[in-house]
Amino acid sequence: MRIQAKIFGLIFIMFITALFLAKNTFAGTGFGVSNKFTLNTGGTQPTTVPGTSPTSTPEATPAIINVTVRIKPKVINLKSKGKFTAFVEFPIEYNVSDVDGDTIECEGAKAIKTRTFPKKNSFKSAFKVKDLKDVSPGNSVPFHVTGSLVTGEDFEGSATVKVINPGKK
Repeated sequence: MRIQAKIFGLIFIMFITALFLAKNTFAGTGFGVSNKFTLNTGGTQPTTVPGTSPTSTPEATPAIINVTVRIKPKVINLKSKGKFTAFVEFPIEYNVSDVDGDTIECEGAKAIKTRTFPKKNSFKSAFKVKDLKDVSPGNSVPFHVTGSLVTGEDFEGSATVKVINPGKK
């Protein structure tokens, strides 16, 4: 009887350990476990400063993918009813086919048309000039292109252009 109880206890401990390991393995993968914090489970107690409470350690947030951007034309007329194009090239370790076209923006303007070039690992997106937000005239104005991949990573890059706002003559 005692042997059976010991075996049952050992099996129970192994089950709890396996459950704990599985919980930590799947943390942050969408299996209902919060991925915002990692708890200290190393067996040592963290030292606390008086007046503070022991809290969990935040996980590192994923880095934003830096992309290379070119804007055409090089001069943007804010009074124009035309379009401009952003040419975006990804680092080789990412796949341009994973770009979520609905997330692409440049200075508040949403992309109206996007075309990918998988062999060059790049895409181009067209934007309406009238959709730009909070852009002021200048000789060297940065235009930031941002978006997301379907895998959840974000990307961004920028290029400078000349922005004009001609008045009536």
